[in-house]
Amino acid sequence: MTKFLQQYRKYFSKDVNHLPVAVIIGFLLPVIAITIEAIHYRVPVTFSGLAQLHRNSPSLIITDIFPVIILLFSALMHFMQKTTRAEFDEQINERDARLKEMAAFAQQIGEGNFNTELNLTHNNDTLAQSLLVMRENLLANHKKESEQSWITEGRSRALAASMRLSSRSYCSAKNF
Repeated sequence: MTKFLQQYRKYFSKDVNHLPVAVIIGFLLPVIAITIEAIHYRVPVTFSGLAQLHRNSPSLIITDIFPVIILLFSALMHFMQKTTRAEFDEQINERDARLKEMAAFAQQIGEGNFNTELNLTHNNDTLAQSLLVMRENLLANHKKESEQSWITEGRSRALAASMRLSSRSYCSAKNF
């Protein structure tokens, strides 16, 4: 069964043009029908014989039209498949470009550049909205961290200065 599926996928994949197969199948049916009727009525296959066969069996006219119908149907299916594939390719390319833009945005944020911008092209772009929220949260955390670092540094400088003063005062008092 898997071998059958592999053969099916090989011949009916999206890259295969089905028009030549449709043309061959479409023209085989009338040839087979005319051959059977010619054998049945014992009529030679000439232009006059073909006309006589069509008079004897009007259903041959339908089989003569059949290739045209199959060809039109196959051409329509091929066109629809080609159009759909082009639309999907365009959507995939747009998505890839958008993901690359978001990856570059995330890289800039990771490097500490919180001023970088990301355009929201779709209102329901959850990933882009999440990245913007992440940027705002990281920026707020960075500001808090900077303030705390500044306060801690100020405290340690004040403590160092206080210790220097205390040690000078102690030395001055000792010398006094």
